[in-house]
Amino acid sequence: MWINKIENPEAIKQTLGASIPDLEDIMVQSVELDYNGPVLRMNIDLQELAEVPKKWLLKGYNSAVISLQFVAVSNVKILEWSTSTKCTIRIYSLEDVKMGVSVEGDIDIKFECLSIYIDNIAPYTCETQD
Repeated sequence: MWINKIENPEAIKQTLGASIPDLEDIMVQSVELDYNGPVLRMNIDLQELAEVPKKWLLKGYNSAVISLQFVAVSNVKILEWSTSTKCTIRIYSLEDVKMGVSVEGDIDIKFECLSIYIDNIAPYTCETQD
C-alpha cells in the first residue's frame, strides 16, 4: 500500500486509522514544482472516505485533502492535464532507493523521487456524497 512508502505516515494513520484509502479514482487538485529540492507537491482530494474520524463528523466534515511532498524529483513528465483530474496514483520501487510515481486517468504525470512526505491533511465537507 502507498502509505508504506511515506516517510511520515503517523499523522494519517492516527487520523484515519485502518481506513486509509487506496489512491484509486481520486481527484488531483493541484501540482506544484519547486526547484528547491527539487520538490513536487500534489494536493489529493480523497472525496469519499470509508470511515470518517468522529471529531470530523462533529464539525460536519466527511472528506479530506492530503498534501503530498515528493522530494528529489527527477524525470518529470506531464503528458496530459485536464480540468477533470480523476485518476489513480501508483507508487512503486525502482533500483537503488528511488521510487517511481505514475498518475494516470484524466491526467498523466510520471516522475521519480527519493522520498515522500505528507505535508498536510485538511478535512472538508464534500457535498457530492450521499
